[in-house]
Amino acid sequence: MLAKSASRISLLDVYRAVEDCEIFTLHRSAPDRNCVVGKHVQDAMRPALDKARQALEDELARVTIDDIAAEIARRGGFTIPWQA
Repeated sequence: MLAKSASRISLLDVYRAVEDCEIFTLHRSAPDRNCVVGKHVQDAMRPALDKARQALEDELARVTIDDIAAEIARRGGFTIPWQA
């Protein structure tokens, strides 16, 4: 049983409910601030990763659990609610 209609639950809602980390992480350990590359790599990559994250979140927000269920039913050749 869902707390609200499947047509009102986006994949972004699901993602946010089950994931507890950033979509993209840059380093397991901090880059070497004495390295000419290391001290700039995160700032250089952040804009591209932020745009990619936003694009993913925008797409997940457009798709609902109801959409996924309908696509599964279409591919499986059955209707929802499913009747055995």
